[in-house]
Amino acid sequence: MILNEYSLSRANRLSKLVIPNVNDPFEIEILWLQHEDFNKTSTIFNNKLHKHTFYELHFVLDGENIIADKNGKTFSIKSGEAMILAPGSLHLSKYYTGNLKRFSIAFSLLENSTINKAFSALDFYIYKLSKMTINNLNCIFSECDRDNVLSSYIIRNRIFELINELLILGKYEEYMPQTTISSQDLLVNKIKKYIDDNSNIFLSCKDIADYCKYNEIYLNRIFKNRTGKTLLKYIHKKKIQHSKEMLKNKKISVTTISYTLGFSNEYYFNAFFKREVGVSPGVYRKYI
Repeated sequence: MILNEYSLSRANRLSKLVIPNVNDPFEIEILWLQHEDFNKTSTIFNNKLHKHTFYELHFVLDGENIIADKNGKTFSIKSGEAMILAPGSLHLSKYYTGNLKRFSIAFSLLENSTINKAFSALDFYIYKLSKMTINNLNCIFSECDRDNVLSSYIIRNRIFELINELLILGKYEEYMPQTTISSQDLLVNKIKKYIDDNSNIFLSCKDIADYCKYNEIYLNRIFKNRTGKTLLKYIHKKKIQHSKEMLKNKKISVTTISYTLGFSNEYYFNAFFKREVGVSPGVYRKYI
């Protein structure tokens, strides 16, 4: 088995998991990278209270970095740790101990996205570097030596993984208001999408239940509770919608439309259309 985290129960749960389809992209703009190396003879930090319009992610590779917020509260980031600072957050690098080596990433996110809200909740958050993070940092530094035309793209992807790990940590959840997304609503969306995508075949309620890995009666009950329609009524509704669209194009024959929608012949399509609409496809086409 190639996956350490695989189990049959997890695989079965994943097969029933419905991922919400939201217009909320995870878009990151990486502004720049910066490496700083301080020792006792180095120039002191810019230790004035300041803010940015972007995120700063500071990785302390050696030594200790002390950062203060606008109220004077101090945060110690030791070797092997990282801190994230959110846009608009007043802060200053107060002092350091040892030979401080700090690697920083400046990046921005879409202002009104859920991702941005999650990251902004992590302001002044400190976390210990995992093996995954250390591996990605090592790859970023080693990639610089390759002088490859694709090196900048490889480094960019590694940076995405570093930023992604903050979401895996999930520590932002205690700071963010919890929103409950109904798993039943997500399931209904999945059913609708499957029906919409397969209007060219005859779908039964059992076909949909098999696809979703749910009991047919249970699935039909959830669908009707959420939409007011049975699965069969919704299937018929979508077929009628598709057929009406095709009937607008007089170059497409009724026979072609019937086969396109999965009917075995034109007679069955005519009977179905008249039962659902009240007039035959030919009459409907004449009036539109």
